[in-house]
Amino acid sequence: MPSSTVTRKRHVPYNAKGCAHIYYSERADGTKVWEVRLPGVKRVYETVGTRLDEAKARARVAWGAANPEPVASIGTRLNEVVEHWRQHRAMRPSSAALFDLVYRVHIAPRFGTTRVRDIDQFAIQTWLANLERKDGRKGELASGTRRVIYTTMAIILKHAVKMGVIAIVPQVDRKVKPKPSEHRTRILTQDEEQLLLTHAASRPWLQAIITVALHQGLRLGEVCGLMWSDIDFAAGTITVQHNLGRDGTVGPTKGGHVETIDLMPKAREVLRELRLASGRANGIVFTNQYGRSRQLRDVQHGFSLSVKRAGLTDGVVFHSLRHTCASRLANSPQIPLVSVRDFMRHTDLATTQGYIHALKDDGRKVRLAKALAGTVSP
Repeated sequence: MPSSTVTRKRHVPYNAKGCAHIYYSERADGTKVWEVRLPGVKRVYETVGTRLDEAKARARVAWGAANPEPVASIGTRLNEVVEHWRQHRAMRPSSAALFDLVYRVHIAPRFGTTRVRDIDQFAIQTWLANLERKDGRKGELASGTRRVIYTTMAIILKHAVKMGVIAIVPQVDRKVKPKPSEHRTRILTQDEEQLLLTHAASRPWLQAIITVALHQGLRLGEVCGLMWSDIDFAAGTITVQHNLGRDGTVGPTKGGHVETIDLMPKAREVLRELRLASGRANGIVFTNQYGRSRQLRDVQHGFSLSVKRAGLTDGVVFHSLRHTCASRLANSPQIPLVSVRDFMRHTDLATTQGYIHALKDDGRKVRLAKALAGTVSP
């Protein structure tokens, strides 16, 4: 009786998105082995192995880059991925400095020498659950800080995918994933604004910074990086184009865009007085006693002290000033939301809506009752 023969599949194209030039053949035991068809006249197949991500990486090298790099090894460690990413990243110096700090302090001690392929969902979740402060202070890490650490880790792993080290970024359970800081949603009432300014009276320069930041919706780095050349008193505008980094250098704004917005009356008054008192028409607006720019840490330190003295310790941070500005504008029925978006220099309305919060209104209940009773005239 003739013996039956089993025909194994050979050089079968793997027709999936992102898998051009990738084939597979079957082994005697039925398992797949991945292959890459090399460029040339003849159909030459190179056997890669049992991992699809390695085959993708090899295909990119063989068919893609003008300056191909070696195929990433399955034994590539996280610190090697980070070093490769640093050589190719394109971001502001301040953002790069923050990335390097977060990696060095919170990620490298746990995963720096770990093979990337061994960093799975459960390893990340366990690590997130055990994150601790490294600055010597008491208490837990703020949710916003945890979010920054997690986002930094995700950036690294996404680059590992591009290198071909892993196929996908491990997905973390939604319940475990750090949420954005809720502190930044805190806004100030008119009375709280005055209370804060009163307790900042010992630092007149801080009062000026708070007023300009709140009434112009500026971020901390933007108000500290403001130049006199950015202010046009005649036209009544401010051009937001500079940002002071934590290293004391002035660079582009967060989005890298140059935007001109209206100069609000209170900010105009403060800046006009400061201009007359300083006698300067160029350079940094907010300077210290040595004529240098006010450093971010000094502003934050003075702001925190004023907040504490004013009894506003329930989540008020410097960025609350920007939220307050957006909320006050958006809650005015005379101002279209698109105008709020443009003043806040957001790229879309969705971002603006994230800055909008309900304002405290003691007369709201009375007006609602009258409306329901039909006693409000049309």
